Amino acid sequence: MTRSSGLALARAVSTIASSQSSRSKTIPFELEIAFFTWFTQTGNQSNANASLPIGINPQRYAKHFDKRVNIAKQGADKTGKKAIDDVLEQVIDSDTVVYFPPGRYKLNTNHRHVGLQNLGIIGNNAVLTHGTVEAIDGFDMTSGEYHGPAQHFKIGVPDNPHKGKFVFGGFIANWRGKNEGMQILNHHTNGTSVTENIRQQGIHSLGCQGPFRIDAHGANAKAIVRGVDLRFGGKSYQFTINTRQERSGGGTETGRSWATSGITTHPEAKGHPRVQQSMCGG
Repeated sequence: MTRSSGLALARAVSTIASSQSSRSKTIPFELEIAFFTWFTQTGNQSNANASLPIGINPQRYAKHFDKRVNIAKQGADKTGKKAIDDVLEQVIDSDTVVYFPPGRYKLNTNHRHVGLQNLGIIGNNAVLTHGTVEAIDGFDMTSGEYHGPAQHFKIGVPDNPHKGKFVFGGFIANWRGKNEGMQILNHHTNGTSVTENIRQQGIHSLGCQGPFRIDAHGANAKAIVRGVDLRFGGKSYQFTINTRQERSGGGTETGRSWATSGITTHPEAKGHPRVQQSMCGG
């Protein structure tokens, strides 16, 4: 992006914000404006000269949500010894930001939420781990502590994308042990999403979906991914305990990625994705 085009976009965004404010007494969509401001300011900054911070100050986004929940204060174990799934399911809701303070948090199943709007799930150098996996076929755990699909969070689906704001980040995914690795986030949106400051430690060794699917689904959807470090990559399924076939049932299955690393989108995405300051390993 050239400086002149960046300035033109910034002026256009400012005009839109002023127009929205004059038509309505509601607060302008600040996250959307922040998205475009960041877009123009960063330009063509490369991974070579960009730092990849981890952790998010909860105050940065708290004002954008009606409810603010500290998951540790709700009873979630911060030591990584006890799974927090029950507590997490109780606090994820519309117009809510869920905050993970520094600590280690164990997940034993996936968290799928469809039909919500305006949600934040953020950590401050919070470590995500998962229970043991003894067997996996395709994308489903068949034996071990962890059960269900091999993903931590699914927010929105293509037929019913997330609405409004979504913020996710500030986590370290610790996969240093044997048979570890998940899809951290599967997200489909018709609104504006920010996924930032996430680091993978260790290699993805379960042969299932890669860490992220970010789908700016609708024509006006905007999704930005920044400060994501996946440099350790993932093993091909042939070198894992995953018993899947390369194309299960002979179908093409275009809606699912078979890569074990990186960031994917969706074949029906029509919106505006942006990935920057991120590293992906093979």
